[in-house]
Amino acid sequence: MSLLTREYALQVVAQLLPHGAELAVLHAPVPYPAVMAADLDGDRNLEIVGVYRMPEGMRALVAKQSIHGWYVAARMRGPGYGIAQLAEAPIAGAYPPTLLIGWQIGERWAQLDLFQYGFGEYRHLTPYDIFYSRLAIEEIPSPGGRDGLCQLALWIHDREEAYQVELLRWQGDGLVRDPSAYPAYFARTVVPYYEQLTTEQPSSGLYRFYREEARAKAGLSPARSQETADLTVLKAERARDAALEAAISSAYGMSKDDQGSYAYNRIDLNGDGVPETIAFLSGSQFCGRGGCSAAIFQSENGRYRLLSKLNFVQSPIIVSYTSTNGYRDLILGVSDGGIREPVYKWLKFDGVHYPPNPSAEPEWPNGSRLEGTAILADDGSLSAGIPMTGVAVPE
Repeated sequence: MSLLTREYALQVVAQLLPHGAELAVLHAPVPYPAVMAADLDGDRNLEIVGVYRMPEGMRALVAKQSIHGWYVAARMRGPGYGIAQLAEAPIAGAYPPTLLIGWQIGERWAQLDLFQYGFGEYRHLTPYDIFYSRLAIEEIPSPGGRDGLCQLALWIHDREEAYQVELLRWQGDGLVRDPSAYPAYFARTVVPYYEQLTTEQPSSGLYRFYREEARAKAGLSPARSQETADLTVLKAERARDAALEAAISSAYGMSKDDQGSYAYNRIDLNGDGVPETIAFLSGSQFCGRGGCSAAIFQSENGRYRLLSKLNFVQSPIIVSYTSTNGYRDLILGVSDGGIREPVYKWLKFDGVHYPPNPSAEPEWPNGSRLEGTAILADDGSLSAGIPMTGVAVPE
């Protein structure tokens, strides 16, 4: 197997790019063109992979050499606007290796795609809803020893510099969680990460929470701490999301003449590594004396699916560290529109959805600390959110 220089691989890809294509650039650890050489089909000859951008979206090609020169053996389509990762590793099998592409879909978010060569083609192995913020490819020993395959460590952004970490491995015909690898990886990588953050910010309840969770998964005893936790404040996102607008329009039966505005945050409520989207809705159709509306959506196959609708909502919404039926509890302030101070209501997931009317739910225990993330925390300015009208739902 002969070696190919990056410069030569770049020349090959540049010659095979379609008209109007722009070669994508990886930005970590340093910026460089998204080009890679690897034996992906097991013939002991190197193929060349290049990722590029077309007006229609992101693309990748696999180039193969014949006696007549280099040609495109396969093309892949991807979402987003850039490239976060391009790698090959023994993930779905020891040899040939699996091609891994991380498509950049947001400032902190990428979508994972895996491709494996077999029976004359590159098979797409992964569903379209595996999202992550950081990714590591490692062979992590398990109690049964090493098997030559690599696990994927997905770091999923929560807020500030906090991440949920999931370890996945290939089993059968898909990726599954690998709890056996947690102790080694969390002890070596995750616990030191949160120990450093809690040292730098000792008053952060968020980082202490994640440190203790990491220590538990590493099989370590809890750290001693008597510090008081505070809420982490997360302001609303303001970038327009056409698919979210379509989902809101469908959920509330909006016509093209209806108007309103929205702001949103993304946060993982059920620990599956895929963030839910919580949208605060304002306008005459959504607001009344007791507050406005909010909708919670899940991502399924690249689309938004309505999980819950909430009424009489006042910002911020507190996403608690406590959970019920696998979903994090929500804490909302409720008032009657008069001069009385608002009270906090405790919304628990019932296995299907969150209760729609916070006023009818139990109060947060008097004197108990509010710990978690305060989302949509824009100091009453959410009424001037992203303007929208009723739109058609994409087919």
